Amino acid sequence: MNRITLCPACLTVLPEDYPYDHVAIDRTLTTQPERFTGMARPERREVIITGLNRGMSIKTLAALFHHGTATLQALLPEEHPASAVSVRNRRAAERLALDTAVQALWSEGLPDTDISLRTGRSVYAVADARRRLGLPTHTNRRAVTFGGAR
Repeated sequence: MNRITLCPACLTVLPEDYPYDHVAIDRTLTTQPERFTGMARPERREVIITGLNRGMSIKTLAALFHHGTATLQALLPEEHPASAVSVRNRRAAERLALDTAVQALWSEGLPDTDISLRTGRSVYAVADARRRLGLPTHTNRRAVTFGGAR
């Protein structure tokens, strides 16, 4: 029969072969963040994962432990959504999607402002993508005509 083990501090169900002191992890996340620095790397990883599972953001954890977000992200396993590798891959995919959208809308003759409205991204992000793709600026023809935009 399976035996259920609960953490006495937070009442989380722990696996039978859980290798860490969950009370120490709970104290590190709440009242004793200074414990984080003295922990071994695997235990620090478990603290970060537990904090993220409890709804804390990586920025909140970084501020709590007085470490950079990149340092904490490097502790996470690559497959974790908040790890440095996952964040880098997600940003690359978002950049590729924006570049594709900018290329398509630019080829229709739209200026950066209209592309921005259609993609939901800032004009600056659209302009950066357009420059990255080596595309010249399209001006809004209505604004160039005598009398300005209507």
